[in-house]
Amino acid sequence: MARALVLLLLVMTLGVSVGCYHAITPAERRASFQPYAQARIGSAVASDFLLRRTALLVNEGGGVGSATAVDARGYFLTAAHCVGKDSVRLVLLRDTRRSAVVPARVVWRGDVDQGGPDLALLRTAGPIPFAFEWAPRVMEGQPVLVCGPDYEEGVERSYLMDCIAGRVTAVGRSARSGEPIEEFRHDAPVHQGDSGGPVVALDGRLIGINYATVRLVLLPPLSVRVGVNASRPALGWLQAMIDEDDVRFRDVARRHDAQGPSSGAGEGEAVQPD
Repeated sequence: MARALVLLLLVMTLGVSVGCYHAITPAERRASFQPYAQARIGSAVASDFLLRRTALLVNEGGGVGSATAVDARGYFLTAAHCVGKDSVRLVLLRDTRRSAVVPARVVWRGDVDQGGPDLALLRTAGPIPFAFEWAPRVMEGQPVLVCGPDYEEGVERSYLMDCIAGRVTAVGRSARSGEPIEEFRHDAPVHQGDSGGPVVALDGRLIGINYATVRLVLLPPLSVRVGVNASRPALGWLQAMIDEDDVRFRDVARRHDAQGPSSGAGEGEAVQPD
């Protein structure tokens, strides 16, 4: 009897599926955002507000994820498992008909293989037109908006970006001791590719970054999706890292300028506001 109980406890484990993977349908995603289809954040429609601040992340090997603009100097947060190389490319929305593809350098990446946070900081070569401001805190039960690539399993992927919605279901789930990262959970219908994308309050302020779905595994072929884990870095720690990198970036740019235009910094074109 005791052995059977131990076996039952082993199979009924809570599993984290890195990559935000779950068989979510496009219809489910659209339905989740329907209550906010006409909502506005400032002067912008909510969906446009999110889309202009979220990028599609593309690795050289072909993998994709999302990236979240957090500083107009060109800084983005994403999930560390979305970053396979020291540089990636970001597809930024310019307007409803145009996008720009720019390279981005990896400034910092959590070491997921060694149990580190699933979070990474990127920088483009120049300023970006839009970036999120941070919310001071995350609260259990609050509605959230999420942005990431839309596609249907088994269908050729166009990777157009879309918006979904849900609610925060758990807060105060701190990451490992000593890390400047807090974790929380929400129930928006994310799928593969949404990792690294923003979790946003209804006022447009950023709460955190998606990194994994969580499933209750009953038996190997049977699991129940119970939520999505997201990271929220300590804002002072993040700002200090951005400011320190920006000083180095500008110093390198000045040295290249002093050597002449042919020695450009080589980190890609700047994305200027329209």
